[in-house]
Amino acid sequence: MSKIDTKLPELYKKYDCYDDGKITESRKYQVLITDIIPFEEADEDLIEAWKIAIIDYYWLYATETDYFIFAISYEWWYPQVEIFARTIDGD
Repeated sequence: MSKIDTKLPELYKKYDCYDDGKITESRKYQVLITDIIPFEEADEDLIEAWKIAIIDYYWLYATETDYFIFAISYEWWYPQVEIFARTIDGD
């Protein structure tokens, strides 16, 4: 995969995120970026989980990625871990 010229998020900064990718105010919540792991440094469990996600969500995830971005989600009343990878359109 060629490196996409996209700025990575900053660690420990909050970013707006949108439920199911639908960008409306009612679906907006925040995530706190906690870790950024280059693909080459990812462990086997993370890569296996990503491969399963590629199959289960074939319309969403790219078959190659350069980073995994970990975040704490504040979508619900309790925090949850979210992991981001490249989408098919490079985001």
